[in-house]
Amino acid sequence: MRRREKILLVAAVAVGLVYVGYAPTGGWFSAAFTTADREIRALEATRDRLRAQAQDQPMLLERWRDFGQRTLAADETEARRKLNLEIKRLIAESRVREVSVSTPQTTGRPGRLRQISVPLTVEGSPQDLVSLFQKFQQWPFMAQLRDPQIVPAGERKAGLLRLTVKIETVVLPEIKLWGEVVPWDPQALPERDPLAGKLLAFAEEDYRKIWEKNVFEPYKPPPASPPPVEEKLVERPTRNRREPTPPPPPPDTGTITGLLAYPGQCEMITRDRSRRRKIYTVGDEVAGGELVYVHPYGAVVRIADKDYLYPIGAALDDPTQRYEVDAVPEVREDLERLRAAQVQPVEAPEGAVQ
Repeated sequence: MRRREKILLVAAVAVGLVYVGYAPTGGWFSAAFTTADREIRALEATRDRLRAQAQDQPMLLERWRDFGQRTLAADETEARRKLNLEIKRLIAESRVREVSVSTPQTTGRPGRLRQISVPLTVEGSPQDLVSLFQKFQQWPFMAQLRDPQIVPAGERKAGLLRLTVKIETVVLPEIKLWGEVVPWDPQALPERDPLAGKLLAFAEEDYRKIWEKNVFEPYKPPPASPPPVEEKLVERPTRNRREPTPPPPPPDTGTITGLLAYPGQCEMITRDRSRRRKIYTVGDEVAGGELVYVHPYGAVVRIADKDYLYPIGAALDDPTQRYEVDAVPEVREDLERLRAAQVQPVEAPEGAVQ
């Protein structure tokens, strides 16, 4: 056998040995590499998600603290006690009669958001029940009414209604990473926001419509009106008849139902007692003054060289529902910046004759 043939034989044997050795192990190595690649991709997705959560951490922490300030207490027992006290105060201020207030019931698992519910039954006139709803809506902490039922109080209690309802609030879970929950403080609330509890309240006339139309009273047909009396008017000629002076325009009696602000324009929307809709823009005359600014807190009207804030739900003809802008720092600062921008001088170009 020649030397060349020996070399080819050795090369063929080596190739055969490599093939025989790779056949049983090649598939295992390929599967291992595929699994490792899949795990790497999953870890990268987890890393990206954790990075996004870390970026949102300050915003979530701020929202968590804001929710905490609108709860009664961080402890469930203390929250139940405070809720009972607020319900007793609500019943006393609304002048309704307490029939029953059940023991608070708690739902939700420990370590999660827990809900406290208090069923109660009260009796009162339609005006008193409307007052209860209105005062409840002005609560500055998180609460809601569930499953309200209103029925006549009974034949011996003419004009009275019975209300059965559940009042619910929540207790936030403890998250050690974010610190303790600072609950609602009734002493610090007026200093933090003088409009708290009033921005969502409806105007008084909206509630008055409810009790003026008592759906539980039997229908009484109105008395027949007498036939009209025809009168003959004799027109006498007059000399130099002067046209009568037109009466002054009626005062604005609408209730603010909407505020809109977009580039170059701000609008205030109102509805009067006839549900007619009216839109005011900056510069329009309103409530004896001029609409000068629209803020998320309300509309700013300048009356007699003084700025007043009318929040959503305020009646334009009721001065008790407006606030001086100086008492609301956020609105005052925004209004000052707006006026400073309006009076800022414009520099003349070089070479211009002034």
